[in-house]
Amino acid sequence: HHPDHVARVLRGFLGQLAAGEPWEDSFPLRRHDGEFRWFLARAVPLREDDGQTTRWFGTCTDITATREAEQSVRASEAQLRAVLDNLPVMVGVLSLDGRLREVNGPALEIARVTREQAIGLPFASTVWWQRSPAMHEPVGEAIA
Repeated sequence: HHPDHVARVLRGFLGQLAAGEPWEDSFPLRRHDGEFRWFLARAVPLREDDGQTTRWFGTCTDITATREAEQSVRASEAQLRAVLDNLPVMVGVLSLDGRLREVNGPALEIARVTREQAIGLPFASTVWWQRSPAMHEPVGEAIA
C-alpha cells in the first residue's frame, strides 16, 4: 500500500469487517516493478442461514487506466468549457427531444439564469426562443 493511504484504508476495512458490512475502497498498490497503480477493492461477508458471517469474499481490480481516462475526460471537458464560455456568441446543445443539454456562459448571461437552471429545460420555453421568432421551427424538423 502507498504509505499515504494505509491508515485510511485500514480504518475503513476494519470498521466494515467489525460491522459485518460490505466494503469498497480505491487506493494505490505497489506493483512488482515499484510503480504504484490504482486498485478498486471490494469485500462482502458470506453468511450462513442464521446470518453469521463465516468468511469474506474479496476482489482487487486494477483501475489505473480507468482513472487516467476519467482524468483525461475531465481535463478535456474543462478545456471545452473554457472555450465555449469565452466565445462571443451564444452556444447551446439540445437533446433530440429539444431540451438543453449544455449552454455557454454568454447565453446564460443574456438569459440571466445559471447553468443548473437552464439544463434540462425545453428550448421552446426558454428566453432565447422567445426572443427569436425566426427560430420557431420545431427541433425534429430542423434536424431532418
